[in-house]
Amino acid sequence: MSNLIDPHAKPLPSLAAHHMDPHSYPDGVAFLDGQYLPMSQARISVLDWGFLHSDATYDTVHVWEGRFFRLDLHLDRFFGGLEKLRMTIPFDRDGVAEILHNCVALSGHRAAYVEMLCTRGASPTFSRDPRDAVNRFMAFAVPFGSVANAEQLQ
Repeated sequence: MSNLIDPHAKPLPSLAAHHMDPHSYPDGVAFLDGQYLPMSQARISVLDWGFLHSDATYDTVHVWEGRFFRLDLHLDRFFGGLEKLRMTIPFDRDGVAEILHNCVALSGHRAAYVEMLCTRGASPTFSRDPRDAVNRFMAFAVPFGSVANAEQLQ
């Protein structure tokens, strides 16, 4: 294949058939596009406005000994962010809470870092108008991690 911009340039690299991810991921479960997936399988498009322009809202809640810590307050903040950014998701508070519980239960973690996110999404017609984007909800549960040591956590 010749380089259309400069026909005298070296040949272009080959196009990969699919993405090979060299990264490792924590053991956990993600909810994305109506599916529960291992963390290593959850992907968003590079065309998502959340990725391109940091156009997203999120909140993170912790699970200790198998129970959420102040989930209602986190849901309040998350839904407040949706409202302020004029985003919509196909789930109400109870639906999001159920998804978060399912992520934790499917992951098997008794201490977890659980995040709910909504990005502006992408436009199905590739419009550059963010109002045309389909908002995208996702959530995940991974093992709890802290920069504090065990003594500080106590």
